[in-house]
Amino acid sequence: VLDVRNRSEFEAGHLPGALHIPVGYLAERLAEIPRDKPIVVQCQGGARSAIATSVLQKLGVRNATDLVGGFTAWASGGHPVEREPSTAGV
Repeated sequence: VLDVRNRSEFEAGHLPGALHIPVGYLAERLAEIPRDKPIVVQCQGGARSAIATSVLQKLGVRNATDLVGGFTAWASGGHPVEREPSTAGV
């Protein structure tokens, strides 16, 4: 799973094991994205992940698909969610 949301959204909750690369950094961090297995791209509601999936495909990543409904649909469906510990004040 590739989470393309911003840092605060990711830290507030994300799919278990998700790789976090905000949509604006996809091209410069392309080498971090696995090519040997399917990649599910997700954002909060589905708009950014649809754009990110298109960008990845144009960059040669053929194994990327969009998670329709994004994190909101995932969490609303009762699926597991991980949260990052707060680093505020550190």
